[in-house]
Amino acid sequence: MYETLKRILNALVTDLMEEIHRQVAKLGAATPGEIGLDEIRRAPRRLVALSPEMEAARATAKEFLYANLYNSPDMEEDTRTPPKSSRGCFPLSWPRPTDCRDHRAQISTKAWPAPSPTTSPA
Repeated sequence: MYETLKRILNALVTDLMEEIHRQVAKLGAATPGEIGLDEIRRAPRRLVALSPEMEAARATAKEFLYANLYNSPDMEEDTRTPPKSSRGCFPLSWPRPTDCRDHRAQISTKAWPAPSPTTSPA
């Protein structure tokens, strides 16, 4: 399984890199470094995309996975209940919905320190 996923990801990334070079060449540059932001913004289509052939293969694989794995009856059963390992991690498993509101109210009344100038977002 590991080797299969590695090959799929390698094929996707390789195709993406080659397609970027093809799209940049269509704009008249030999390498992506020779093209400016203005040319990128005015490009008639996205420069970063899978080739049409790889995009078709990706879409086919996605359709197959949704039909045979993600939406399979076995998977639906698994997604109805959280895994045992995560059941105790979140206080949202309270028996009454009002417990969650009460908890949020307690959190919002706590005094939080003011952000310092060095930690404030720019």
